[in-house]
Amino acid sequence: MRPIQQQSRMQQMITMLKQFTWGDRFLIVFVFAVSIGFIPWLQSGDPGEAAVIQVNNEVIATLPLEDETQFSVQGPLGETIIEIKSGKVRVLSDPGPQQLCVLQGWISRAGDSLICLPNRVVIQIPGTPSYDGLIK
Repeated sequence: MRPIQQQSRMQQMITMLKQFTWGDRFLIVFVFAVSIGFIPWLQSGDPGEAAVIQVNNEVIATLPLEDETQFSVQGPLGETIIEIKSGKVRVLSDPGPQQLCVLQGWISRAGDSLICLPNRVVIQIPGTPSYDGLIK
């Protein structure tokens, strides 16, 4: 006797797609297109003018975003290095174990923030985000 062969995942997906009607396919493409269309709207907003850096809920510095500089702050775990360049700010290095704030990348819009929780460092760009009405 031969063992029953399982379908590969690709074959399963093709079989599932064949069961969709044209209306189902249209609806899926339409919802996907509308979702993609909202991305630029969510990313729009007023460009920030300054970055407020806090350690342990205490404001350490307010740095203008038009300067190109690196700034170092000392937190409970060690040194966090912040880079400002081309109107954007990011955490260049952090002593946190998972490097989550480094992986967040650049921020530049009013209302954006970077939070390095293990080292208790917060970087905020003051202002109201353009999509604030969505949240309320």
